[in-house]
Amino acid sequence: MTSSKLEDLKKFITDDDRVCPNPTLWADLHRIMKTAASKENVSEKILNPLILAGWHASTDAEKRNRLIEHVEFSEKHGFLEETNSFLRSLSDEDWHRCPEEELNATSSMDLMMKDYED
Repeated sequence: MTSSKLEDLKKFITDDDRVCPNPTLWADLHRIMKTAASKENVSEKILNPLILAGWHASTDAEKRNRLIEHVEFSEKHGFLEETNSFLRSLSDEDWHRCPEEELNATSSMDLMMKDYED
């Protein structure tokens, strides 16, 4: 069963064209999650945020989906409150945004590869 707090946070993430936190802040969230998972003795690995090379190799839809996977992981392992507090504390400027209709646009890495191939 999905909690209402989880559904509320997913809605918050997808509202106002939000995709994910900017890379440095997403890395901070990942560290917070790893610390919380360690305290809870979680053996399941947290997927890495799509930052660094992953930022350019992924679409905005993939970035948003990964963030939602992080939120679901937090709920599954009992530290959704920490994840929720962190994400809601971010300012508007701390979020990477993209209009819904452009979420699946070609990644910048794919565009560079196409230019290279041409």
